[in-house]
Amino acid sequence: MKLVALGLVLLGCLQSLAAPDFQVIALYEMRMMLTDSRGVLKDWNNNQVSPCYFDNVRCDQDGSVIGM
Repeated sequence: MKLVALGLVLLGCLQSLAAPDFQVIALYEMRMMLTDSRGVLKDWNNNQVSPCYFDNVRCDQDGSVIGM
């Protein structure tokens, strides 16, 4: 039983490390409000851990969005 509890705690920690940050969520929500008929924002999804992997998004060395 203790092993199962430890496994669940470790799983929770790993999930929080891989969870999208607030910038991903904000950009994704903004994308959902836009009409993207050319598909420019098609890779903006809420499964990314960092918005720095989105096309047309620029980040600084700390991973903060500085431009689009």
